[in-house]
Amino acid sequence: EDSILAIYGVEADIFSLGVIFVEVFTPFATGMERCICIDKYRTKGLVPKGFLNGISCPELTSVVERMRSINPVERPSLNDIKKCVENTRSLYSKSIPQKIPGPAKQAENKLKEEDIHSEIVKLKEELKAKDRIIKEQRLMIEKLEYRLFGSCISYDKV
Repeated sequence: EDSILAIYGVEADIFSLGVIFVEVFTPFATGMERCICIDKYRTKGLVPKGFLNGISCPELTSVVERMRSINPVERPSLNDIKKCVENTRSLYSKSIPQKIPGPAKQAENKLKEEDIHSEIVKLKEELKAKDRIIKEQRLMIEKLEYRLFGSCISYDKV
């Protein structure tokens, strides 16, 4: 925007922040789709349909639309944007699963980790035993080939 209108200030940063919001909160399937959607937002003020992954949030969508306003004075202030993001977060945080497990889930995960570790140790021991059997069988084959043919093929190199 600053290159088009030769104006730079907080309002230009708000415009750029709107572009960032569109880019961050819209899932794009391809790079071309991303370019087209961002260009439509920058030039026409169109917020993509996939914005916020299709979750209906008229307040945030409206703020993002105003962030792109041609008239810099009509753009929301940083405080308005902050309040809107906080309101949106509090509204939708209840529907978003917690990423940090509680103590009971942590204990359950710890048990699972111990089970996984013991299974790995057991599988490594089985693998060593099978490697020993394979080595013994290769040695036996070499001895038999030597008896039959007078020479042998080394299976350590195969």
